[in-house]
Amino acid sequence: MTDKKIVYATMVGDLFHRGHLEFIKKAKKLGDLLVIGLHPDDVVKRYKREPVIPFEDRKKIIESIREVDKVVEDCMDFRNPTMFDNLKKYKASIAVHGDDWLPPLYEKAEKQKLCKVVRVECYPYITTTRLLQEIRKTKKT
Repeated sequence: MTDKKIVYATMVGDLFHRGHLEFIKKAKKLGDLLVIGLHPDDVVKRYKREPVIPFEDRKKIIESIREVDKVVEDCMDFRNPTMFDNLKKYKASIAVHGDDWLPPLYEKAEKQKLCKVVRVECYPYITTTRLLQEIRKTKKT
């Protein structure tokens, strides 16, 4: 994967929706190859909630998107492989995250000059959390 600009983006990708797709498309435009660091179920559960869709299924869905060149496990900094492990292994020059918030790991990666950090605009009005809220609301009526 050398001689090309590698973009690395992390995500959960649970209940895959248009916001995820637009994020991936924007990330791909920043370089030649796009590596998605996908958070496994136990990691997601530690900082968010239990995913609805299991890791292997989320991975298959994201691998099927033409803009994605590779999907790898990314355990943030909870256990290996960490985001830093993957940034180094795949020689990413850019790490991408949505502009809704920026995890401290991204700031640390930029300070350590591992890569440039780019924040891309989130697709408005749709998040997995919002989808789950709507499903629960509909279920109650």
